[in-house]
Amino acid sequence: MRRFALVQWKAGADKGKFSEVSTDAVRNYNDEDFDKDGNPIEEGQAEAIVEWRQGKKQKQGWSLHAGAVLYVHTVITQVRSVIPSAVVTTSDTLSLVSNTLGSGHYPSSVSDTLGSGHHQ
Repeated sequence: MRRFALVQWKAGADKGKFSEVSTDAVRNYNDEDFDKDGNPIEEGQAEAIVEWRQGKKQKQGWSLHAGAVLYVHTVITQVRSVIPSAVVTTSDTLSLVSNTLGSGHYPSSVSDTLGSGHHQ
């Protein structure tokens, strides 16, 4: 199974920005939803709920955020190589990568964007 994913956040203040995350952080991740090159087989399969695994895990679990898995691979450097050139990567594989945010920033909560029926 491929271990790393390129995620584009779909809502909140970080909409449109990218992160590299472990596929373990992608809820209901299925490697069979991606072709041999690591691209989603169908566009709708890219939509996902992603756990933001930075800092200390809270009692209720990691915070959840809406995103799209754009690419997966077994090697993190390969995932980094497909990040759009306008985006600057960081050394922390779970940090939000963008040219406008520094460390300590994280995506807006999925509960803020999907409604109160979803819990963090």
